[in-house]
Amino acid sequence: MSNQFPEQLSNPTIESTLRQWHEYDGLHRLVGTVCNDCGKKFFPKRFVCANCHSLNVLPYQFSGKGVIVNFDYQFLPPVKILGFREELNRVMIVVKLEEGPTVVSELVDVSNPDEVKNGAEVHMVIRKIARSNNSDYKYAYKFEIEP
Repeated sequence: MSNQFPEQLSNPTIESTLRQWHEYDGLHRLVGTVCNDCGKKFFPKRFVCANCHSLNVLPYQFSGKGVIVNFDYQFLPPVKILGFREELNRVMIVVKLEEGPTVVSELVDVSNPDEVKNGAEVHMVIRKIARSNNSDYKYAYKFEIEP
């Protein structure tokens, strides 16, 4: 029995936004882990606690709120392949979440670069970052300054 459409069996470029939403908690919902023995929280997920080496870890949903620890401006031309066609300047930040872990992300909706300061409060938002091969948008977490 020959296969009429062999390209449909193992095409790694076919992606599903719904599948990503369910499987990649860290990209969309800021889900990490917490150790049941020592209480330490981790992002991204870990299967073993780095503090006490316990295997007793559970999923943990972070609040998405935190403060800027460090930041840097990237003045890059738009790179079509990465999906950042719309924006020229990007502000990359290191955020210390309320629960403890630090996260590296992009700061969005910054009209005035002087607004960005260490210690500024931020919260997580979901933004589209690129289009996949099947024309679905890919999404990821980013941060914006608290109003």
